Amino acid sequence: MKRLVILALFILNIEFIHGQQIIDYGKFLKDSEITDLTNQMIRMNKATTVQILLYTIMDLGGVSPKEYTHSLWEKYHVGLKGVNNGIVILLSKNDRKMQVINGFGLEWILSDSESQKIVNEMISFFKKQEFYNGIKTALTLIDTKISKYSWMVTPAQPDKMSLADTGRIFKFHYSNKTGNRKYKYAIDTDPQFSDDFRIDLAFTNSNFSLYYTKYMNDMISQIVTKSDITIYARLTDYGVKKMELLGIE
Repeated sequence: MKRLVILALFILNIEFIHGQQIIDYGKFLKDSEITDLTNQMIRMNKATTVQILLYTIMDLGGVSPKEYTHSLWEKYHVGLKGVNNGIVILLSKNDRKMQVINGFGLEWILSDSESQKIVNEMISFFKKQEFYNGIKTALTLIDTKISKYSWMVTPAQPDKMSLADTGRIFKFHYSNKTGNRKYKYAIDTDPQFSDDFRIDLAFTNSNFSLYYTKYMNDMISQIVTKSDITIYARLTDYGVKKMELLGIE
């Protein structure tokens, strides 16, 4: 049954079914467990639009877990475009390795430290060979975090935003008419978040501070250099006009 499901996924051009997918080449799970976890992931997706790929394999063939996970990310395009709210979980049985990667749009909610806590919870179960319980616990912890936020994307004109829009995700076009191309280029030794990681977005009647993380250098460089770009950001504090960058197009 499991082989038929996997074959069907490839025939469907590797598309997500209901935005979710479990590929268990590493044989970590029973069919009934895959069904239960898939249903949990579907419920999470319907409530939040967050997409999750759980991919297991027997061994990594000498590739690092991080490299392998990034290749999965590129292949399966996890998460909504622009919002970047995908999660890839990789498990390698013989290597006894795992890797979890969040999309840029989830960094504000699942920071490096928060993600590591979830990984640690999984490891405590995996040491007892309780793979299903470990994965289910991880999904529940992720759900607790992401379900607190709205994931609806609203096309907007920043000049018309108000206090009532706090917490919402906006999609808007931006042109750097000021010509200011200076920004703090993050390096490996920098913290994930910093008040220095922000640029000013100038509009007709208002200015907003767009915050970014140490991993978003490329997106910021495009925002300040391209004549017209689409930005996805969450308005987190209208009082100080603070927006958190999720992605660009």
